[in-house]
Amino acid sequence: QDLVKRVLAGAVDAVRELEEKVKGDEELCVKVVSDGLVRQLVEMLKKEATSEDALKLLLLLTDAGVGQKNVDVARCMIDGGVVEPLVALIGAGAASLQERAAAVLGNLCHESPANQDKVAKFEGIFPALVNILGSGEDVGPAQEAAYAIWNLTVGHDENSAIFVRLGVVPKLTELLKSPSDIAQENAAGALMHVTMSKEARVAIVQADAIPRLCELLKPTYEPEVSTQAAGALLNLASDCPEYSKMIVKHGAVAPLVALIKDGPTLAKEYSAGALMNLLRGDLEVAADAAKAGAIPALAALLTKSTANAEALGALANLASSSSDRQIAIYKAQVTRKSVTLLSHEDTEIRRSAAALIMNLAPQTKIKERIVE
Repeated sequence: QDLVKRVLAGAVDAVRELEEKVKGDEELCVKVVSDGLVRQLVEMLKKEATSEDALKLLLLLTDAGVGQKNVDVARCMIDGGVVEPLVALIGAGAASLQERAAAVLGNLCHESPANQDKVAKFEGIFPALVNILGSGEDVGPAQEAAYAIWNLTVGHDENSAIFVRLGVVPKLTELLKSPSDIAQENAAGALMHVTMSKEARVAIVQADAIPRLCELLKPTYEPEVSTQAAGALLNLASDCPEYSKMIVKHGAVAPLVALIKDGPTLAKEYSAGALMNLLRGDLEVAADAAKAGAIPALAALLTKSTANAEALGALANLASSSSDRQIAIYKAQVTRKSVTLLSHEDTEIRRSAAALIMNLAPQTKIKERIVE
């Protein structure tokens, strides 16, 4: 309490002491956030002599808000006027200030559509983030700009379209080549969420991002990097046979199967979805995926998870027009689970389960088992 009072009184040394006091304790970080504290830190952000200390504390506090899934921290920051000076620092600050300011902006938008809209309204934020993606030798500002772009574009078509028009895709593609695993993850995560429009997909192909995204699926890269690369490929391959063929050509099938087998939970989901899209209507790819062990991997995923529309969809596509694969899927013991999922509350899961059952039904014995 005394430290907070001193910060409210404008004592810079108290800001440093408070940072040390709350570091490593996310619950305490969340507790100290208040309208008054934020307003004082905003004033300090505007002054060159105090901006760095204020920014360090703001980053710590917003990191805690993300970690604790407490959106009130970000709401308090935005309502307290933090965005405008952050944008100013990104546009004209030193590299270390740009890096932290972009990271704070990313935290403010994390998993909050309402905050995405609020932050996006501030003039200059989009070009400021795009500009620092390719500026300087220090990768720090670029990787945190990618993080902010990622969080601004999750599920937000309008924000994604603005970034694409500003030329974000080739810069994110270049960032994929960075030796920094954080830069790779953030760039792939951002690309995943700007790929939903036709304009963005064309830009991604023109920037030659597909080969690098396929490369990042390999086990030599960090699991978090491969997870986001799989997510980007999932969206690129959605309802687009042309891009699916490009992805297959660059050797994505076997690494995707490997991620379904041994990757983190989110990587399994994204990889199953990507494989589902690549398999759609392509018997040759289906044969290659089966050889790589896709059927037992997907069956295991379906068995372990409560429900997985992607795994069901991939198995349905594998079962299409192949008696050998239909039998292999049946032997993987997913029939009972598939029938159970016909009554699931999620429409996509019900549809995927029905598609799998339909594609298994040409086998008489399997049909009898389904009826039973």
